[in-house]
This record gives sequence, structure tokens and C-alpha cells, in this order.
Amino acid sequence: MALSTAERQRQWRQRQTGAIRFSCYLSPEAGAALRRLGGWYRLSQRQLLERLAHSAETEALQAVVPGGLEWSLYFGKPEDTV
Repeated sequence: MALSTAERQRQWRQRQTGAIRFSCYLSPEAGAALRRLGGWYRLSQRQLLERLAHSAETEALQAVVPGGLEWSLYFGKPEDTV
């Protein structure tokens, strides 16, 4: 079956950038905070979300032992936990 235009575009974008599409609704408060923070740091909302995600992951990973059970669970390797 032939791919739709949207599907071909999605595949092309993934090949070009490896990026994923993230679409969601935020509460008015969270949306306002995102706009304010983006303006304060002179970042786009996308850039700000990326930085927040990286920062939160870095903080979370500092609390676990590399190669340990929590590490394996975090990275989705349940076979390593047996």
C-alpha cells in the first residue's frame, strides 16, 4: 500500500534529523511558564523543553549506579535485571 504524504514526510524528517515529533496539550499555567522561561533565556520552546529534559535526565542518572538494576530499568533493559 502506498504511503500518505504525511507518512513520507515523517520518514524523510526522521532520516534527515533523527528527531521525533512531540505534540501535546499543556495546562495554561505550564504553557505560560514555558513562554516566560523561553523569553527569559532567549530560547525557543523546543530548545527549552530539550534542555529541561536533558537536565532532568542528568539529575536522575546521578542517583543510580551505572550497570545496576535501576540503570537497566531506566534504559529499558529488563533482561539485564534477572
